Amino acid sequence: MKKLLLGEFPNINVGYLEQFIGLFQDLKLKSENSEISTKSLDLRGLISAIHLMDKGLEANKALEMGITNKSFDDFERKLVEDVIRLRIPEKLERNAMFF
Repeated sequence: MKKLLLGEFPNINVGYLEQFIGLFQDLKLKSENSEISTKSLDLRGLISAIHLMDKGLEANKALEMGITNKSFDDFERKLVEDVIRLRIPEKLERNAMFF
């Protein structure tokens, strides 16, 4: 996954790259434990969200569009939001993520 994301985003801060990988792994674990459905476990959604961040959209809004909004259940959506907040600062801006 690291190789894939670095290939897609060669100018990403390695610390945030690790956080995005961890975020995906955390969501995968929650899905495997049946805490959330597989809808939120969307690698293309994560990559799309990072592209939106690279274009200047705040991280929380991009991740909401790419991952959180995939869930139609309010409880599940809250769980996904909590996982995201543990890994990614809410007001993370482009200049902190990319160089």
